[in-house]
Amino acid sequence: PTAPGSSARRGAGLGRTAAAAVSRDSLLAMVRFLSTNRAADSTRFVLRESSIEVITDSLAARLARYTGVPVERFPFRFTRAYFAPESTYTAVNIASRLPGNGSLPGAILVTAHYDCISAHTPGWSSHWQTRPSPGADDNATGVAAVMEAARALRSANLPFSVIFALFSGEELGLLGSEYVADSVVVNGSLFGDRIIGVLNCDMLGYHRADATVTGCVMSNYDSGWLSDLIGAAAPAIDPDLALRIINPAPSNSDHGSFWAHSIAAVSFIEPLAQSGVIENPVYHSLADTIGTIDFGQTERITRAVVGFIGELAGAPPEISLLQSDLLLNFGRQGITGRRSFFVGDTLAVRARVRNIGARNGPQGAGATLRISLENSTGTRVLFAGSVAAPGALSASEVVIPLVLTEPLAGENMVKASITVSGMENDPTNDSAELDFDVEGRNPLVLMHAFEPNPITGPFASAHFCVNLVQALPLAIELYNIEGERVASSSSERRWGELHAGLNCVPCSQLFPGTGRLASGVYIYRLISSPPGAPRVASIGRFAVQN
Repeated sequence: PTAPGSSARRGAGLGRTAAAAVSRDSLLAMVRFLSTNRAADSTRFVLRESSIEVITDSLAARLARYTGVPVERFPFRFTRAYFAPESTYTAVNIASRLPGNGSLPGAILVTAHYDCISAHTPGWSSHWQTRPSPGADDNATGVAAVMEAARALRSANLPFSVIFALFSGEELGLLGSEYVADSVVVNGSLFGDRIIGVLNCDMLGYHRADATVTGCVMSNYDSGWLSDLIGAAAPAIDPDLALRIINPAPSNSDHGSFWAHSIAAVSFIEPLAQSGVIENPVYHSLADTIGTIDFGQTERITRAVVGFIGELAGAPPEISLLQSDLLLNFGRQGITGRRSFFVGDTLAVRARVRNIGARNGPQGAGATLRISLENSTGTRVLFAGSVAAPGALSASEVVIPLVLTEPLAGENMVKASITVSGMENDPTNDSAELDFDVEGRNPLVLMHAFEPNPITGPFASAHFCVNLVQALPLAIELYNIEGERVASSSSERRWGELHAGLNCVPCSQLFPGTGRLASGVYIYRLISSPPGAPRVASIGRFAVQN
């Protein structure tokens, strides 16, 4: 991957200065305040309106004191039939906008949710009206990080605004952040600012004894530039800070609400499994108390958040082509991580030329972009021309449609590079590349599909049908939309006797361990091995509606 610029050029001094202002004692005091249950009615569960209102008022007063700016309240109403049928509730988001110096329009959001739930404790969901919910890790630690960021950055001279926002209702479906993110569609932003990016903090305190990283950053393809820059900034903020970038990550925290509107957003979180699965054994339970928190880790992740904002603010103009800004589109999936396609498919190559600095480049600065496609038949230029010089923390995008014809069967490499003129340039971030495979059509497989489509009952009750010119060894691999394999089967083990013509095999026979799939779109890969010829893969899709 291409490095996003050297730390020496990207304002590391300002980042370290800002990070040094973070106090572990302040973090501990905030987590203690939020998670210590003095009585059975002390809770931050959002449906306990009178109890959480006390917490909301206190957080609003503290946030105003830390920023020196009045706090805005954004109430919203919702229903949640699982807990209380036919009841409507009100929750409140709070936010304080620390204005920038006016040199860069827009705002960075620093966010966390302050509500909590203890539904993993047996019996809690039936008695939520009376039982407490401490929520020390999830998410008193994230709230503490936002508060500490507000305190540490109050006197910083930043080119952009920073909005410190605390959401409610996350535990019942990202309700508070969804309310804020949806406002972008209505009026551009609830806060009147262009949202440059979102830094969300959720669960910073659990540390496995064998963890090799300090924390993780959850990202997606639209947010890759942001997580790339965070990864590059981390060593300058703290040489011993080890952050792992997960991209694409699950959308199971407040960052997901912004992803739904293609807003760059990442979540800082404690060490996760490689797949992004939460490993804290006590989250969402009454055992999520302050005694489970590693405050050294919480402090380091908070420093990473604060330090990155300082680093970003001090970054000079730099026109770049990051590895995360060379992407493929595939049909209605949009940006895709898939790297295997078929002859006849239509892709789009997307290249984003980005200014990763917090200031505009000099008058007359610009860039020339070249994109080529290489395979066994040679090199083909897809694009060569100038692109508009992007403004501070913005990007110019070029999209090139690409029809996959027979000559592209096999391995392909897309290479992109820029030439910058009229300004100082760091050449280490001027190129990116990605590869993909193209499978030829299989003349021996006439048709393949899951039936019915969509599958509305148990997955085991559906069938997979394939129409063959001749009997073939077959295998099938099943993936969810995130690209994770969920099941596989082969003719040697489970298909039974295959013959020329139509074969329909029950999914209960193909995938005996898979009873019911979650609702969504799934992709399957059918692999056939014609005698005396290379194996051929075919790709299809089906939906599940539960």
